[in-house]
Amino acid sequence: MKKLIRVGTAAAIAALLASCYISLDEGAGAVGIQLPPPQSATGAAIGQTGRIYVINGATLINVGDEAPYAEFDLEPTPGERLTEYSVGPVPAGPGYRVVVVFGSYARAGGRGEFFVPASYALSEEFAVAAGQANETEELTLTDARFAPVDLANTLGRELVGITFVPDANPLDSRLYAATDTRLYEATIPSVDEYGDVTFADDYPVPGGRTINSLSLGADDDGPAVWVNTTRGILVGTDFDGSIMTNSGLAERSILDSGALYRSPVHYGYLQFDGGVSAVQRVPATDTTNWLEPADLSEIVVGRPVYSMDVERGTTATAGYFATKIGAFRLREDILTLDLSTVQQIFASPYTDFFEVEIGGQAATITSVAVVNVVGGDADYLYVGTPRGAMRVEIADIGASPGTDRVQGLLIPQATGQVVKDIVAQGDLIVIVTSHSLLYSMNGSASTPTFTEVPLYASSVGEVTGILVDQTNGIALLSGTGGLVAIQL
Repeated sequence: MKKLIRVGTAAAIAALLASCYISLDEGAGAVGIQLPPPQSATGAAIGQTGRIYVINGATLINVGDEAPYAEFDLEPTPGERLTEYSVGPVPAGPGYRVVVVFGSYARAGGRGEFFVPASYALSEEFAVAAGQANETEELTLTDARFAPVDLANTLGRELVGITFVPDANPLDSRLYAATDTRLYEATIPSVDEYGDVTFADDYPVPGGRTINSLSLGADDDGPAVWVNTTRGILVGTDFDGSIMTNSGLAERSILDSGALYRSPVHYGYLQFDGGVSAVQRVPATDTTNWLEPADLSEIVVGRPVYSMDVERGTTATAGYFATKIGAFRLREDILTLDLSTVQQIFASPYTDFFEVEIGGQAATITSVAVVNVVGGDADYLYVGTPRGAMRVEIADIGASPGTDRVQGLLIPQATGQVVKDIVAQGDLIVIVTSHSLLYSMNGSASTPTFTEVPLYASSVGEVTGILVDQTNGIALLSGTGGLVAIQL
């Protein structure tokens, strides 16, 4: 359901800006907006607080006193609703958009009160003229798409990640979230039942460790949560650290990890500050074999691997990696080689490096997501960069001798945005940028269609993790402000 917001005429805005004492100079302008009634399109109350965000490309413009956004009471005087608001000064130039959010503050346990959006509007691009009061095009008020998950336990918590661990018996499947000191567990048959989630159990991480992130890993019985800490990987809620035995990394801070179970072997990887390693675990023989860690600290700092995904085809299986030394594909044949170091992986004949360009210049690939197809091989790979996102054809990777560069289809809504993460499940593609969540339900179409929802219209904060459920069209996002869900 939607309701229109009309921005006032230039004369009305000029009068409004004058009354608010916003000074304009030759290098800046301002924007004024007529505010709609404080209710959703269905007539339900939406709270008494408004926020206005001004964005330009990948930048959030500071228009507030104590925060980058402007926040105000919709009814500063009882019985007198605010009908207009202005922001500025704003540097002159093109490419601006405004996000207007209405909502209210909710109390979450003993952690205090936190803003929960109920409705929002996103403008089209407009230019700000120097020394003038500027008006945008007509805006559309939309009921909020994001909903807090288990508000009492997660709202306002700084979550470092989220993961879902499936089980053959759905009633034993688990959803995990974590702060830097505690692991939270909830029983959930499937992601689409997020509305009934309660994180009834939480576990303090032992030994003075701090949690860096969560990963979907494995134990000897199948999938399991891997808790990446400042002292190794701990598995499950009993925090078993035995996977690190003989790794030489038990006391290292593990930034990220993951595992894939292909009977009878677990294949896992991890990364630490300036390095990576990999492991093969054979439960039947109680054998754990670690590759010699690759110390890349002389050429990279922090996480060497930005992102990875796996192609699970009927005739092809491969891993795709976005790293600080480049993006590459590892074909399944690499498992037939006798490898003892990560450097040997980089130099193998089954490793294909690739790159993309945006605007005629090479763009660093920081996210990868494979569009896997049930009953067939994947055709497409989505990649994210600090300047946007695109879709490339997997057949083009490694197909042209003498060049690593592949062409692709640009995603218009992501152009100029810093892409933080991309997740694909079947034809459902979710792209998280610096400002928005973009999603498509037809990621394999010749021209996929993407819908944009601003992240400022949620309580998630900065996104730290994402789960998707293609069957039910749902995404769960963890962040510095808690856990939220969106029906796509």
